[in-house]
Amino acid sequence: MKNEIVVIGGGEFAHLIIDVIKRIDQYEILGYTDLINKGSILGTKYLGTDEVLKDLLKKHKNCRAVIGVGLIKVSNVRNGIYEMLKELGFELLTVISNKAIIQEDVTIGEGTFVLDNALINAGTTIGKGCIIGPGSIVEHHCTVGDFVTFATGSIFAAGSTIGNNSILSIGAIVVSHKTICSNCFIGAGSVAINNISNEGTYYGVPARKIIP
Repeated sequence: MKNEIVVIGGGEFAHLIIDVIKRIDQYEILGYTDLINKGSILGTKYLGTDEVLKDLLKKHKNCRAVIGVGLIKVSNVRNGIYEMLKELGFELLTVISNKAIIQEDVTIGEGTFVLDNALINAGTTIGKGCIIGPGSIVEHHCTVGDFVTFATGSIFAAGSTIGNNSILSIGAIVVSHKTICSNCFIGAGSVAINNISNEGTYYGVPARKIIP
């Protein structure tokens, strides 16, 4: 019997996550919750709003949850959903695509997603609730905080550290042995060649703060 899960959210990111989970073929997706009925998503039915989750867990005591909500800007949305699910008693599923590469001595936190063609090299620690996007690279001996998003094709070079809730947008790069603080957004194609100690939005080569 496959392990049961429920997906929180019915948008585009949920569609992506459902596809990855179905390919892993280890889980039965009971359905998804959302404020709006988006219809069937890759054969996954709508269950209702998050109000149904408490009763769902009573009926399916071993059901785990997946946060199917992505981010394009720094936000505490995923954090809030995580805390709500934990208060209800859910365990969150860590999803690793069968097309991702995870080397030895890597630690990945609860509720994190590692998507297609992502690479996480040896000695790296990834926090909870993170998104390691398609084709992104997290090099060896890095430390990644909680609820961090690495978008498609981003590169986080060896020995670097990034704080909670930060985002590397599409193709962004942080060079080796740098520290990026929490609540930072590094824009698409930008290259961080220095430590960043002040939260905000950074763009350019080298990356410079443009929005407080």
